[in-house]
Amino acid sequence: MISFDFVLIQLLSISICTIIEDFDSAHSLLEYKILLSGSNRNCNGGKTAWDTWISCEEDDNNNGRVWQIDPLGVKEPVQITHGSQGGSWETFAHDTRDASVLYAFLSEDREDGAVQRMTISNPDYANAWDILLNSGPVDYLYLEPTGDFSGTFKWITNEVAARENARFNYPSTEGMETDGNVLYLISKELNGFFSLNLDAGAYTFEETGFDGQPDQSTTIVQEDGSKLTFFTEEAQPPLGCVGKQVGIWTRDEASQYVNILYGDDLSPGKLSRTNKPQQVSSR
Repeated sequence: MISFDFVLIQLLSISICTIIEDFDSAHSLLEYKILLSGSNRNCNGGKTAWDTWISCEEDDNNNGRVWQIDPLGVKEPVQITHGSQGGSWETFAHDTRDASVLYAFLSEDREDGAVQRMTISNPDYANAWDILLNSGPVDYLYLEPTGDFSGTFKWITNEVAARENARFNYPSTEGMETDGNVLYLISKELNGFFSLNLDAGAYTFEETGFDGQPDQSTTIVQEDGSKLTFFTEEAQPPLGCVGKQVGIWTRDEASQYVNILYGDDLSPGKLSRTNKPQQVSSR
């Protein structure tokens, strides 16, 4: 295993996935290098359990691919099986709690982008690089709301029905990550995120209250054992965000949000730290 003590940047506009790595103790950059080129509209992706990176292509024509990248650059990037049919892929996540089965999730940034789950039985962690090159059955997330902010869910094999369900219940999914038995899933159109209990088959929904739209998230465990989730916010001028501040937020376990970094909408290069934290409570 390798340690992810580097920063990964995916440059959407020039279709290159870049890994910037090797910072010294003073956080000065020592080296950066390109590990994936020739790809198309790389968006986010996700880290695997064996410390490789999955890069997702968000292709407008639904021809996007999904790549596995070796952060050390020893192995050449390879297209994984999941998502090989093409799509507008956004984020990768996984559930490896059961050693006998691996669940690989892909979100898709379209209004009818149903989350897809591939089940890979008996993954060979001794040859972890090859695990996602195998295939397995694929099913799709289907939400069954019981109220505005909660409900149950299941996984179905009917892709058409699942896409219609996504269009009405969780359109335009962005960031996604697992934390134990919970799968977190962001819907930018709904301006919030779902928490899906993978064991109980139940979910809740929380609005972020951002001016823009929530995009990606990652959760860390702090020294005191508490968890803090970082959200990136995407500016959306058509939704009336012109002139408002969008940036990076944190959310604690009490659902309190603090804005720690912002940039003026439509003003490239004007990025600042907030002088005074701006807080919002979840609704």
